[in-house]
Amino acid sequence: MQSEAFFIADIMLCCIINSAYYPLITIAKLRFMPKQTKENPSPGFLLPNLCADNTLLLLLMAVQLVVIAFIVFEYGFRIDWVYFGQASLYVQWQVIVSVVILCAMRQRLASMPKYLAAATAYGIIFAVAVVIAILVAKFMAFDRYFVAKNTLLSLIMGGLGLRYLYVQQQVVERERAMLQASLAALQAKIRPHFLFNTMNSIASLISVAPEKAEAMVVDLSELLRASLRDNMAETTLQEEWQLCESYLAIEQQRLGERLRWHCDFSALNLQTPIATFSLQPLIENAIYHGIQKCTDEGFIAIKGWQEAGHIQIEITNSQCLQSKKSSHRGNRMAVENIRLRMVKLYGESARLELRDENQHFVVHLSYNVNNKATI
Repeated sequence: MQSEAFFIADIMLCCIINSAYYPLITIAKLRFMPKQTKENPSPGFLLPNLCADNTLLLLLMAVQLVVIAFIVFEYGFRIDWVYFGQASLYVQWQVIVSVVILCAMRQRLASMPKYLAAATAYGIIFAVAVVIAILVAKFMAFDRYFVAKNTLLSLIMGGLGLRYLYVQQQVVERERAMLQASLAALQAKIRPHFLFNTMNSIASLISVAPEKAEAMVVDLSELLRASLRDNMAETTLQEEWQLCESYLAIEQQRLGERLRWHCDFSALNLQTPIATFSLQPLIENAIYHGIQKCTDEGFIAIKGWQEAGHIQIEITNSQCLQSKKSSHRGNRMAVENIRLRMVKLYGESARLELRDENQHFVVHLSYNVNNKATI
């Protein structure tokens, strides 16, 4: 009965200690990590981001499995629960302290050569193991071999752990590089298509309305400046909409009163991430495959909201009989391109759906920014 009570108290103490990790790691982030480099201080760094909120849980689960395996190997299934609780507490403390220190040292380690950084990280684990072993031996009156035995075991496990984290980080870096290359290739297919259509619009106005053509050239230069300022796969909703507004200004010069549009993003945070060049091609399709084919006045309505953690954006354009008969192969190409980029950035839950509602054509974009891939 006394053993069970001690075990329960030990487990509760473990939970209290583990709950202290998040304040400690937050202090380490704010004190030692510059704002602009909190997430990814150095491409190709030898360790994953130990300051991430889910890192401790994964590491504690791994070392707890090692403790369970060691206890079962030594005692069989007749487990000494007091010893199990003490061993768990001892190992978890080492992991927590080591992770907090490595998180605080992350910027300095990232600036070192890899071999020196690895040696420093290993030295930190060694120092933590020695200090905790000495403190435990002193307060719990263990024999003189306790410090040497547990320090050696900690060094072996720490070395294996660092090697695993290094290999895992290299896999992540390779996946990140492949994702960036894939997104860049998909994005490169959008820009020439967009420029081709815009230049055609300017060419069609040079002879009949040279003033409008000149204004479109000015708008195009502003649009290119906005779209080519970087080569990032992701931007904010505000920046993407500014790109769309520049494009709509160009088309307004060409179509005049035949084009009306309205946008409502009041239910969304304009700093919400979104794939670069994801809305502009959809609006371009709405004009070229919908409004342009019709002689009557047409409209485009863009609306955004959030539902069940997903960003929802809907683009609706009017259409007539002539636009319904036109070919939509270019439309499908752009839509499939955007769909692929959204899935690569935000996972399989990202959706891009088309609906033909007779008088209207609707494109519905849905994605979860919490599923964002690391790039």
